[in-house]
Amino acid sequence: MQRYRSSIHMQFDFPDPHLLERYVLTPSHCKVLNGILEGVSEKGDKHSHLLIGPYGTGKSLISTILCQLLSRKFSEEWSKRLLEQAEMIDTQLASLLRHVNDGQITYIPVLVNGKTGSLSKIIIEAVYRALHQAGIHILTPNEASAILSTVERWKQSYPEAYSAFLQFLEERLIGEKEWSKRIRECNEKFMEEFIAFYPSVTAGTEWTYVHDTYFIEDLESLTKELKAKQLGLFIVYDEFGRFLQTFENLDSTKNMQDLQSLAEFADRMDNMQLLLISHKHIRQYASDDQESIRLEFEKIEGRFRHYTLENDAGTYLQLAQEAMRDINEDSMEHNSELITVDSLRRFSLFNEFTSYQLEQGILTSLYPVHPVTLMLLPQLSNIFGQNERTLFSFLSDHERDSLREHIQQQRTGYYYADRLFRFFQLEAAEIKEQSALELYHYVVPYVDSQRPLQHRIVELLTMWSETRMTQKQPVTIPFLAFALGVEDKEAEAELEYLANAKIVRYNSVRGQWELFNGSSIDVEDLISKKSASTSLKLREIMEIMDSHLPVTFILPYEYNDKMDMLRYADIRFADVSEMMDSNDKDWPGDDRIWFIVYENLDQYDDPSAVMQQLNKPYLAVFPTFSTEKVLPYVLKYKITEQLLHDSALLALDTRLKSELNLIREETSLKIRAFVDRYFEFTKHEWYSGTQRVQIKTSSDLEKLISIRLLDKYPYSPVIRNEAFNRNRISAIQRRALIDVIDRLIHQPLEPSLGITGYGPNYLIFATALKNNDYLIDENGNIHCNESFEAIRQDLIRQLNSKPIGQLLELIEIMQNAPYGVRSSVIPLLFVALLRDLWDQLLFYSHDMMVTHLNGASILEMIELADSFEYRYYNWSVDEKSQLIEACRKLKFPVEACSSFLQASEFLLQWLRNLPKFTQVTQQLSKEALWVRDRIRSTEVDPYSHMKQLVADVDLLVAAKEEMELFMIRNEYELEKRILTLTEQPSFDSFFEVVSRSREEAIGKNSKLMTVSNADHLTGGVIDRVAEHLVGVVRADWSDSTEELFLNQIKYEWELLMSDKEVAVSINQTLDVNQPLSKKSQTLYANVKNMLKYAGRDVSKQELKQLLAKLLHEL
Repeated sequence: MQRYRSSIHMQFDFPDPHLLERYVLTPSHCKVLNGILEGVSEKGDKHSHLLIGPYGTGKSLISTILCQLLSRKFSEEWSKRLLEQAEMIDTQLASLLRHVNDGQITYIPVLVNGKTGSLSKIIIEAVYRALHQAGIHILTPNEASAILSTVERWKQSYPEAYSAFLQFLEERLIGEKEWSKRIRECNEKFMEEFIAFYPSVTAGTEWTYVHDTYFIEDLESLTKELKAKQLGLFIVYDEFGRFLQTFENLDSTKNMQDLQSLAEFADRMDNMQLLLISHKHIRQYASDDQESIRLEFEKIEGRFRHYTLENDAGTYLQLAQEAMRDINEDSMEHNSELITVDSLRRFSLFNEFTSYQLEQGILTSLYPVHPVTLMLLPQLSNIFGQNERTLFSFLSDHERDSLREHIQQQRTGYYYADRLFRFFQLEAAEIKEQSALELYHYVVPYVDSQRPLQHRIVELLTMWSETRMTQKQPVTIPFLAFALGVEDKEAEAELEYLANAKIVRYNSVRGQWELFNGSSIDVEDLISKKSASTSLKLREIMEIMDSHLPVTFILPYEYNDKMDMLRYADIRFADVSEMMDSNDKDWPGDDRIWFIVYENLDQYDDPSAVMQQLNKPYLAVFPTFSTEKVLPYVLKYKITEQLLHDSALLALDTRLKSELNLIREETSLKIRAFVDRYFEFTKHEWYSGTQRVQIKTSSDLEKLISIRLLDKYPYSPVIRNEAFNRNRISAIQRRALIDVIDRLIHQPLEPSLGITGYGPNYLIFATALKNNDYLIDENGNIHCNESFEAIRQDLIRQLNSKPIGQLLELIEIMQNAPYGVRSSVIPLLFVALLRDLWDQLLFYSHDMMVTHLNGASILEMIELADSFEYRYYNWSVDEKSQLIEACRKLKFPVEACSSFLQASEFLLQWLRNLPKFTQVTQQLSKEALWVRDRIRSTEVDPYSHMKQLVADVDLLVAAKEEMELFMIRNEYELEKRILTLTEQPSFDSFFEVVSRSREEAIGKNSKLMTVSNADHLTGGVIDRVAEHLVGVVRADWSDSTEELFLNQIKYEWELLMSDKEVAVSINQTLDVNQPLSKKSQTLYANVKNMLKYAGRDVSKQELKQLLAKLLHEL
């Protein structure tokens, strides 16, 4: 026997005369009938309808009823019964039914069931098929009529083709008359065979037919002819969602255009109705499609009137009462005792029903179905069945474990919920991962087969969890006994047995029993043994309690709304000594609520005395209880955490981790219950500083924190920019902040700092600076509001009182009370409020000055403020005058005279642009050397050394001139020394000697002989000779290089002029390819190594001379 009643297939079930038996008209069906019959009766202008609903809600059934109603297929008896039901539920529907019965137009049902492809082709073929079945012969331009026309044309004009066609039919053992009938019925098999045959008689030409060229035009002509015969079309497209799901990109637009045209055409025709049946709205089928397609779907959907069929509780009960009326009447005669309303009211199953509805609608009318069964049945149907269809199967069919089988087996007694497990055959149902059914299959082998109640309990727990009914009604012992029709003690005893076997467990977190696949390890015994050797420190206890706080901070809404920023007070467990030793600078929040902890009540001290001794404005809560009662749970929690991190233990049983997690969760519940006692505000003593305060609600606590924060941060600047005024900001805000700081440094006088547009950078400038009246005038003076000015004055006082200090000291001024500036705002205010003193501030890290400050480097510097040092130099009027005078005499540009820092950078740049020789030589006056050293030192400490430099402007100017002329003077001195060394009166005579030596002794190896004759004819003789001899341009020399050059000149000149020089001339040709004997090879290697290693410090020129002498002597 079939498990569930089969669904309605409109094309097959439409002629079934028994389909309408036992039909129950429901409110949701009334809405559908009302809407469609309004269009039929000409009271409504909508003839295009969309019926939506999940499986099993009766969409196809109500559509079939409409088809029979509009085609006048109803028997008079059934029509009368439908009218009677309508009069009881909806009088308007009853009026419409009478009007339809008296109407003149009879509708021909055109049924389509889930077909896909071209919409126009599907509709035209369906219309043609419906007309043929109704015996109405009106030619329609479809493919079937085109095939028949083709065959008729062959018969009249092409006898050879017709003869081939008759042979084609003979091979298939079918006559022409029967074949034509099948074609008119649009039989796809016969049509496809003809299309395959067609090319054999047309010289290979394929069959072509345009299905949708005149789609709407043909329908219009057809409906006009039908209207003349008082007929109409009722097109019903069942499973329309299947058609939408098979759209292809190329066809979707065309099909949607056809659907829109069809809907518009139906609305303007008096004798045509269109009904589409789907599981969801048209637009939902395009959710993953292109945007254009989705918009097109939404537009099309607007052409239809929508109806939704849903399974509401009232309809469900009404259908159940009707379906089991005969069973109920028979069972009530043999019923011994019904469940009372009071016993049902103990559980949250039917809270929406009144007592009368419970008694009459459920307990009486639906007996012997148990109320829990009735609650569970639709939920299981949604998952494992087919909604209302399953309901009728259960109530009406004689299937195994159905209601009727129950009546046959036992005349009295309730049908309890656990039997639904077998009715739905959940033992063989598809198992989803981590589902209750999966857990059932794990534990059911361990259930005692000799105790049937255990099986019933496990089956009910499985179904209750699988349907998520635990959210509506937890599975307690009283509920379990009620659902299974047993005593509480009996259910409790079986649960205890199952719990010992680790098949079920009581979840104290949710307060219910549930299936449980426990491990093979006795976890409780393991925890008990570890408890004996595990200790707990007070700080550990408080940390575990901290992790169980229901809220870890309190938001002061009044303060935050007033200041338009986010501050909060964090909550922390501590003992009295820890609170006394704490520093509010280390708190993560802006304020703190101390939850005082006592290990035992002997530690309890008078809270007033404690706060007097502390003498700090802390907010503390003093309870009247200790942690003694919660300590076992805290210890168990700690041990459970340790076990969860023991990989070797967890490897023993894969189920152990899950079991430990459950134990930890239950232990956390106990700890959390203890922690929650601190939030019973009126039961504790609250102190704000030395003053006791009354806190009754969380709202009182929020208001108190708002007052405390207003007292703590009275001068906190108002910055109405939530995205920026916080400790952590996004990357976009950070880039915007860097841009604003860069503009503050480089163009502070520009209107709006030169920011254009209204991006994040402008929003930071406007909310943080402009709205606080921040302005730098033409003289560099800063103007701002009261809160900014207070911060600024504190920063200046710190700089004046401590010119050198840690950067963190300046940051903490803004960060701490009474300002409490957020971390992201501090870099901006730091630069903005000290912008007029910016050139007098230097920053150092490990004694290295930070140069070229910009927005990014300032952010990094402030984030690592404890690693940086600031140095502030108070610039006097005399120092300013001295600098201006020095810059005037040095002819520096105006921007270099604005500060010592700018002047030092300009001087450093000037010095670095001088030749390297000038920068390193000691051949300067003592004064020039002192000035050069001071200029270099300004890179580390510009203010101190610039003060020394500008104190004697004339000395600075003279030294600068001396260094700029050094290369000219050095060239002149080198000329003199060379001529002295060579004893020549001039360079002309020097080059004459060199030239003469080159002609006389070709064997001489002095480098002077390779100096070009033209070198002395142009300027820069010294530079060219120097580079030729030492290979380094004079501008890159040092004093040592100069000494080397002079020594080389001396040596080369002596080599050139030496009378002992031997001119070696070898006229014979040497054969370098002459093979060497072993002895010669050894001699060669020894000489080579000796020259290579022993002559490492000898110049190449001397080595060459040595070899020449050896060659000459040999």
